[in-house]
Amino acid sequence: MSLRLYVGSVACDVVLEDAKKFGYGLCGFAFSEDCRDATGLVIRGQQLNAGYFWTEGDMLYQGGEFTDAAKFSCFKINDEDGSLDFVNSLDVDGSGLCMINGTGQTLLGAEFWTGNLLSCRLNDDGSIGELKTFIHHEGSSVVLPRQECAHVHSVYPTPDGRFAVACDLGMDKLVIYKINKDSTLTPNENCEFVKVPAGIGPRHFAFHPNRKFGYLITEMTDEILTFRFDEEKGSFTLIDQRSGLPEDFSGETMAAEIKTSADGRFLYTTHRKCNIISVFGLDPETGIPERIAGFDSFGAGPRSFAISPDGTKMAIANRDGNNVAVCEVDPETGMLGELLWKAVVMEPCTVVWREVH
Repeated sequence: MSLRLYVGSVACDVVLEDAKKFGYGLCGFAFSEDCRDATGLVIRGQQLNAGYFWTEGDMLYQGGEFTDAAKFSCFKINDEDGSLDFVNSLDVDGSGLCMINGTGQTLLGAEFWTGNLLSCRLNDDGSIGELKTFIHHEGSSVVLPRQECAHVHSVYPTPDGRFAVACDLGMDKLVIYKINKDSTLTPNENCEFVKVPAGIGPRHFAFHPNRKFGYLITEMTDEILTFRFDEEKGSFTLIDQRSGLPEDFSGETMAAEIKTSADGRFLYTTHRKCNIISVFGLDPETGIPERIAGFDSFGAGPRSFAISPDGTKMAIANRDGNNVAVCEVDPETGMLGELLWKAVVMEPCTVVWREVH
């Protein structure tokens, strides 16, 4: 078994002659058995400004996060050597495609700057097909100018693939859509949206593996909101709200990512500016998180992270520090451990592991 890591960078201004040194757009690494050394992977058909990834089978889908444009791109993963081959792309209206996700043959996208939610149909060969849905959110909230209009920050399919949850920072809402068989999106008549407390700024979301709970991280207040999830109706009920930081914390911060461990025992959040990764224990009955520790991110501005398939490593994208770090994780305690590897990558935005047997 070997581990590979694919990294998305939003550093579109890096000159091409520096690409091998710093990484730009999309880059990848193949790791030694102990994850203390890595070699670069070949990317054929490079796409700049690589936002978030979604992988399905042997395909990697990438969002092009530009301030004046947006693009979905697709790559074929070659497990023999870890290289990626560009397959196709689709230019779409709007800008700031900061999150893509998907389920089955439906590709989802969230455009932050223009407040749009999109869905595309994937062809039978995995390539990107036609745009199926383009929804523009209208609304605002109380913190100006950041919430003067809608800003769709992320979108997540529910575990059964029947609904999509869009986190809108500008409107302080979770907006829920039904994912239809033809990959179109329509409002969920059982629960069209969930209004969260004003001024908190919804950013990212994670489902508990038991499919009974969901967790929202708020960018503007660094809080975790826990929801009870009704999978049949695609509805959410807020049951808890608490800080992602220590009680005695004071200083500037801005939350970014939230994910659970594969076994559902732990929840992790990242907090930029203070460069903290928080670890929470999860009660399987109540779903409520209890903060048990905080760790340095081995860099500055941890935008995202990914836990390896075996649960023993964490890769961290430190966007402001221009590096990607890999550290140990104790799957029994949830604690982060020793730094194993770190590399310079300009403005890394997202990371995704791939395990090869």
